[in-house]
Parts: sequence; C-alpha cells; structure tokens
Amino acid sequence: MKKLNLFLIAVVALFAVTSTVKAETIDCQGDVGAKISDQCYASVKDAFAEATDDDTIVVMKDIDLSSDSTGYLILGKSGLNSYTFDLNGHEITGTSSTNASVYIAYGETATIIDSSDEKTGIIKHTDNNGPALKIQKGTVTLNGGTYTNSFETNATGVIEIGGSASDTQSNSRLTLTINDGVVVDGFGGITLAYTGSHLIVNGGYIESDTFAISGNGNGTHESIIEIKGGTLVSRENAVIYHPQTGNLTITGGNITGKIGIVARQGDVVINGGDINATGTTDETIRVGDSQEEGSYVQLPTGVAIVVDNTNDTGYEDDANVTITNGNINGDVDSLLSYGETTSEEDEFIVSGGKFNHTISTEYLSDDDNYGQSVNGVVGKLHEISYSDPNNGTVSLPENAVEGETVTIDYTPAEGFVIDTIVVVTKTDGTKVEVVGDQFVMPEDDVIVTVTFKEAPAEVPSTGDNVLTYAIMGTVALISVLGTAVYFKKVNE
Repeated sequence: MKKLNLFLIAVVALFAVTSTVKAETIDCQGDVGAKISDQCYASVKDAFAEATDDDTIVVMKDIDLSSDSTGYLILGKSGLNSYTFDLNGHEITGTSSTNASVYIAYGETATIIDSSDEKTGIIKHTDNNGPALKIQKGTVTLNGGTYTNSFETNATGVIEIGGSASDTQSNSRLTLTINDGVVVDGFGGITLAYTGSHLIVNGGYIESDTFAISGNGNGTHESIIEIKGGTLVSRENAVIYHPQTGNLTITGGNITGKIGIVARQGDVVINGGDINATGTTDETIRVGDSQEEGSYVQLPTGVAIVVDNTNDTGYEDDANVTITNGNINGDVDSLLSYGETTSEEDEFIVSGGKFNHTISTEYLSDDDNYGQSVNGVVGKLHEISYSDPNNGTVSLPENAVEGETVTIDYTPAEGFVIDTIVVVTKTDGTKVEVVGDQFVMPEDDVIVTVTFKEAPAEVPSTGDNVLTYAIMGTVALISVLGTAVYFKKVNE
C-alpha cells in the first residue's frame, strides 16, 4: 500500500483488553475530571467506566495526555452503544509519536460537542506524527470542537477515519459526519485511510496546509465522501485528493485551494457548491501518494478540477467526473485532464454548472443541444433574437441555457425612456415573464422586443419651490411646501 504524500499511516494495536473495574464517584467540589449528570469522577476514563447508553460525559478540566501511561485517550467502552462527549471548553492534548490523541474504537454511536459559550473545546496533537482524532469503528458525529495538529512531515491528518488495512469488516460500518460549529485546522485535514470509510460534511470549517480531505494510496477502498456544506480550504495544495476507488459527491459547500479537486480513481459527481482554484500558469505543486519517485506528479495550480492519468501502475480504475451543477472557477482553467489515458470513457461529462473558462466540447454531454452560454453556464442552449429598436439601443447575449437568468441591457436615446419589454418563445409565441430587466430562459429560443417612448416634458421653474402658471387669464403663484400645495392669486 502506498502512503499519502508526506503522510505516514501508523496502525496501532489497541483496545485488546477492556477494563471492567468499577469507578467511584468523587466529591463534585474536588478535583473533578469529568461528570455525568450530577455524578462526578476523577477522570474521563472513570466516567466512561460508569456510563450507560445515551449518557453525556462532560469534560471538567484540561487533559494533558503526556502524563498518561498510554499517551492517548479512548472514548467509550465495550457494550456502550451510544453517548455524547462534551468538551465543555477544555483542551485534550496528545504528544505520542505513535498514537492519536483520542480514539473512538468500539463501534458505538458517538457525538462530540462543545457546550461552552466561548467554544474553546479542542482536541490536539503536538508531536510530529499521529492524528488528533482517530475513528476506527462506529458512527461518529462532530457537532462542535476544534481539532488540530502541529505536523510538518509524515502526517496522517488531523482526523483519520479507518482502523487498519486488514480491518475491512468493521470499517464497512464506519461513518463520520461533520456539522456546523466544527473547526479542523492543521496538516492533512481529514484522511480516509482504509476500506469502507464514509465521510459526510454538512458544515463546519476544514483547513489544511496540504489536502483538506484525502484518500489513501491506490487501494480499492470504496470510500464514500459527501460534501453538502461547510468550507474546505487548502493553503498550499489541492483541497480534495481522491486517489482511491469509491464515490465523491458534492452538492454544496465552498472549496478553495491551489487546485480544487484531484481525482485518480473513483466516481466524482458535482451537483452544486462552489469550487475555486487560485494560481498562475507557471506555478506547479506536488500531488501524490508519497515522496517516492513515480508516486507523485507536479500539477499546475489554478485549475478547479484535475483528472490525473499519469500514474496508471497500481490504479485499477479510472477517474470519472460528472458535473450537473455548481460554480467551477479556476484562475488558469476550470477543468484539466492531465496525462494520457487508455480509457475509452470520457474523464468529464458536463451537463450543467457555471464555469469561468470555456469548456472543451468533448467534455459536454452527448445529449442534443448541450452547450455553454456566453455567461459560462452549461446546459441545453437556446438562441436569443432581437432587433435594435427606434430611439435607443439593446444588448443581449446570443444564447442562454435553460433556467439561466438573462439580463436585458438597454440605453434610451436622449429624450426617451423605456416603454415595454416583451419576451416570447420562438416556437409558439408564448409570453415569458419579465421582472425588471431580467427573464429566465425557457426550453425554447426566444424573441425579445424592446420599445422606448418620449420622456415626459419637464415643468418650467421660476425659483425654489415656486411655479408660475397662467390660469384662465389669471396669474397664480403655486408654493410647494413639503407635501402641501398653496394657491395665491397675484392679480385679478
């Protein structure tokens, strides 16, 4: 198995024996490590020893794991099916060079929150190896907390999903969900390490020096990644690196980095969200599974989505990207197929979305009429016809995609104003609703007609707020004060 670029996957044999020693409660006015309801315990371990299903274990003080004999903290216990772990504004710090700071490993349903007003709860790792949180079994939901590390090399990620390379059965039931209120910031982001890992991002903020989310090597891991919301950022690399088999689906969220997505295997489906890549034509970054020669490639930055075909050895499947919606923007390009491929399938199939660069026609859906409008929107393309009206000018795009909002730019000649804007379908003359100066492109070509009219004559003025008129042979002064109008006869 290849390792991620700069990542070292450390598999640790843990949890062989589960303690059955009963923990005693302590005086809640003393040195309390954790509590369950109104029961206080000296440590989180003692609290879990007494926990029952659906309990909330509340951390009551910072935890420095360097003084622990194991160097790590295990949440849960054998036989405990569900619980909530409340960081309560406290820090849990691990320093082990071989282990994560915190493990979830018993196959339970676990939820981590931070109920503190300041939201200062954090799980961190300060050594140069091992994640802050490692999830080996179970269904885990993060509703709060900050997760970070201080890695510079050989990192697995801030959060690692997966037990071990041989532990495939348990991982088929492993799911991590990230919601609003969660911050993941460090080297490596979230790593889906082994078979069956399932990641759902509904919200939160994930930022990394390297990949914000990544798979592991060229394995047939059949992972599932769903990005439905949240913010994902890579400071120096691709935001999402997908070398493994499986599915990546994006329906929302904001993705920003040197490259948005790099895919080597698997199926990538984009139905929404914003993907933004920053860079220049002469800048490249190293992307790959390790630092070994041939396992990485230098890819150009500023490209929103890249399908990398350069490392075919060991990769059983090709990457396929389907785009039906979303905003896809790159400083250099929107889409790139890098390297030669022997696959007969298209790397990209685009039937929707908005792009800031022209999409190659070979990437467009084979269905009839699909194209890209002048505004960058891809879909079923229809023509817009219009004629320059009298007494003004009109500007419109030549075409637009079904469902795209079209703006009618017009300029009246001097002494004229807009009169009517009428849009009808070319096939049967059905009127299309116009709101202000915009309409939504229907499933048909359209004809736009704009007319102008003379501007109303201006009333002559003889001074501030005083207008003079001849009224039936009599001159009257009309004084306009606020909203009241007063008439005063000047002569008889």
